[in-house]
Amino acid sequence: MSSILLDTLKDGLDPGLAGMLEKDPELKKDTQQYLEELLVNSELLSTEMFTSSTETKGKNLVEEIAELDHQSRQIELQLATIANENRDLIVGVTEDVKLVHNTIGEDLNKNIAAMKQGFENKIAVDNKAVKKVSQAISANNSILHNMDSILDIYELPTLCGLCIMQGNYQEALEISTSVKMLTVKFPNSKTFKQLQTQVDNELKLMVRGLIKLLNTNLKQSNILKIFQILNRPNLVTSEEDENDQTISGNKTLKLIYLNSRFKFIMNEVASLQPLLKLKKLTYLKRYIEIYREHLYNSLSIYHAIFLSTGLKSDTNDDKLLLHMYIKKLVYLMVEELRTHLPKVQEGENTADEVELNSLRDGVILQVIYLCRSLSKYGLDFESLITWELCVKEPSLIAQEDWARNLAKLKKFKS
Repeated sequence: MSSILLDTLKDGLDPGLAGMLEKDPELKKDTQQYLEELLVNSELLSTEMFTSSTETKGKNLVEEIAELDHQSRQIELQLATIANENRDLIVGVTEDVKLVHNTIGEDLNKNIAAMKQGFENKIAVDNKAVKKVSQAISANNSILHNMDSILDIYELPTLCGLCIMQGNYQEALEISTSVKMLTVKFPNSKTFKQLQTQVDNELKLMVRGLIKLLNTNLKQSNILKIFQILNRPNLVTSEEDENDQTISGNKTLKLIYLNSRFKFIMNEVASLQPLLKLKKLTYLKRYIEIYREHLYNSLSIYHAIFLSTGLKSDTNDDKLLLHMYIKKLVYLMVEELRTHLPKVQEGENTADEVELNSLRDGVILQVIYLCRSLSKYGLDFESLITWELCVKEPSLIAQEDWARNLAKLKKFKS
């Protein structure tokens, strides 16, 4: 009975409530039980609408429905009053809700895309950082693995200097070549450039030392070895020549050689100064003998180095350099003869006239021998020396004495 009543009443309910009754068995069961209790209540089912009896207990169904309807109306009135009092607040909240809804609808996708892009960029940056760190770790591991070889490379300038100190010049040049190869292979490496600079400084010291060594009494073989080293490219700085830089470099080496031989000869004749207090003629004779010996030797080595090795050379340049070199020495010799030859008798008080003439002839013969030695290399200074000693006033040697000693020389040769 209660189920039939429930199905009848359900048609008048709100569709949502009707759906809840269909879906929820417990709610449906409680509703049927409630209707069952109403049906069994005799007072609620009474057909008498009004009664005068004051003894009636409880309410019938109509009264309860009317009371509930009245309460519902009272609640609606209260809600309307509250809504009327707070209408501005309700309108503001509604507008805010609409604004938030529109903002979320419009900007949400943009913000989500921006956040995704930011995350992707951060990931890309992090990946680059990871790669850099990985590369740095790999480089450090490589450095640690090759530490011995790296330390050997850093010691090359020191090793180059040690080789130079011990006279191993070829080994020093080989070290320089190795460093240059590394510089060419790694042109952007500051380390190799610094090593190259240090090695170049060591080679500059080597060149200075070798040039000073040329001022001493060296054998021809040693001088040849030194110039083999100095002839290496870019070792000796030279002025640029537009026509041929090789000839310019050789000219610098020639000047170095002639200057060093000049200083050596000057040092040798300076060591004869103590003889001036004893015998001036002996001093002059020995002076000219040093000239003769070392000038001839200098010319011989010059030809061996620069004219007999196939190097590019300018013949006129060679003649000019040699002429200037010997002319300077000849003028110094003539000056020395003019200073001391007139004072020979002051230093030879114990010698007789014959001995003095013999010593003077010895000096004149040495001068003639010197001229003939120079002529072997195509350098004729006999006319210049004869002019300075026999013709130019005041004359130091009589022309008859020169001719007599010249005849002696020819007689010796025949």
